[in-house]
Amino acid sequence: MKTKTIVVVAGLLGVSFLFNGCASQSNYLPSSENTEVKSISLKQKMALSEVLNRLQYVDGNYYMLSKTSIDPKIPKNSKFKIASFSSLSGYIESTTDYKIRISKNKYRRDLPKIVEIVQSKTSLPVVVVKSKKNIEKKGISISNPITIKSFLKKLGKKENKYYLVEGNGNIPTNRGVYIDNYKSLAAYIEQRTSMRLEMKKDNNTYLVRVKNK
Repeated sequence: MKTKTIVVVAGLLGVSFLFNGCASQSNYLPSSENTEVKSISLKQKMALSEVLNRLQYVDGNYYMLSKTSIDPKIPKNSKFKIASFSSLSGYIESTTDYKIRISKNKYRRDLPKIVEIVQSKTSLPVVVVKSKKNIEKKGISISNPITIKSFLKKLGKKENKYYLVEGNGNIPTNRGVYIDNYKSLAAYIEQRTSMRLEMKKDNNTYLVRVKNK
């Protein structure tokens, strides 16, 4: 009995030592309990820091948002899921005015990867106007909340057209940005929301349908 007791105790000590050794060597790796998560759903808006925190359980890396970076909300999209840092980076660049990059420890698995936000040049076909005198000529401001119907009503007056809108939705605000035509509006909405616009001309009326993607 004494011999068996000694073996059991020694075995327990060995397991304890092994566990502690592994923990000290991989402090920044996620626990094995959550590593079976395959992707992150974007059914609701989440802060970037929260998405980065969840991403560690998808790809096994630990991410930290830089202390000097802002923490923007990631636009929701019920059909899109984040499965890697690359897909998160691409989604952010497509739907916001920012892009992200790993600024420290990119190739280290034993240290947290520091993520930094940088301003990106928008590829959207919109017109940015600096002079207030040119606002009437250049486009309609989306600095303040405005619906698609209200925007197209203003655009119709500007272009001498009549837009008949079926459905509605809010246009995401973007300070200092002006949209000067229907194509720009449609492209902006498709890139920044879960909606899309379809237009059909009927005589002098432009029928615009607001649909979900």
